[in-house]
Amino acid sequence: MYKAFSPSFKNISSFLPIFLILFLTGCGLGHIEDINGEDDYSLATLSEENLIKGTNSSSSFGSFTSTINNKFTQKVKKMSGTTKVVELNSNWSYSIEFIVKSGNGLIGIVCNDEIIKLVNPNTNASINVPSGKDYVVKIVGESCEYELVIIAK
Repeated sequence: MYKAFSPSFKNISSFLPIFLILFLTGCGLGHIEDINGEDDYSLATLSEENLIKGTNSSSSFGSFTSTINNKFTQKVKKMSGTTKVVELNSNWSYSIEFIVKSGNGLIGIVCNDEIIKLVNPNTNASINVPSGKDYVVKIVGESCEYELVIIAK
């Protein structure tokens, strides 16, 4: 009635390309080690230049993002690299809270490849986006566990 599965070279070889692709793509997305200690949340390997130069490339897991009314929240268990988080629209004011629990991280508010404002770990900031401008919130992290809260006013 049912054919029993018996592992054979033919069956395994058909899955080999899939496993190989998954393995190779996963290897390039490793996390950047936190080399400057548990109590130092400043960047050690990457820099603020990564916010405006190069590609937006990151690896993360354990991510939760929500937007309720005018409140954007993002919690990530581990993130390494640089990524765009959210856009801030013109004619709005925003308050930003950036909490780093482990690893290293830095938030940058960017417009046209220019850093407008930096938000250091475990600080609050506010920013007014002028008319006709759209700002982008980016994060650069090294094995960074963080929570980011942005409230539009």
